[in-house]
Amino acid sequence: MKVRRKPRIVWVYTTIQACLDGNILVGIYTFCLVICIARRYYYAWKNKYSSEAKQIMQIKSSAAAGTMESGDILIEIEPSEKQEVEVILKSSVANEFGKQIVKTIRGAVDEYGLEYATVNAVDKGALDCTIRARVVAACQRATGSDVFEWRREA
Repeated sequence: MKVRRKPRIVWVYTTIQACLDGNILVGIYTFCLVICIARRYYYAWKNKYSSEAKQIMQIKSSAAAGTMESGDILIEIEPSEKQEVEVILKSSVANEFGKQIVKTIRGAVDEYGLEYATVNAVDKGALDCTIRARVVAACQRATGSDVFEWRREA
């Protein structure tokens, strides 16, 4: 069963009506809800329609991150002539999880801002969070950047 939410204008009307009726606590509570909802929509809009251009990072040298131990992944990033991110995966679980591993690698590389790269990955059963961390570390080493936005969602 789908729960139907009240339109935002109803929340504003309820706030005004509660304050006029003398019920200040309900008015303050509803006003806080309106502010929270408006803030959430503002930040969603700001992130979606941000006029800031996505920064494109250039690879300065080849780099690697990770190990060949069980539960880890070795990521090697090299510059590429092609205008795309090419992912070469070697994994014992490629038949079961290969698409998800490649998707995670591409997502982390795209989020970092690399457009021309060849990513060689040798997987030994790493989790998505480990894959993302290794890709970001390799990207930082390859670009020579030491700045990372910790508040950015992965």
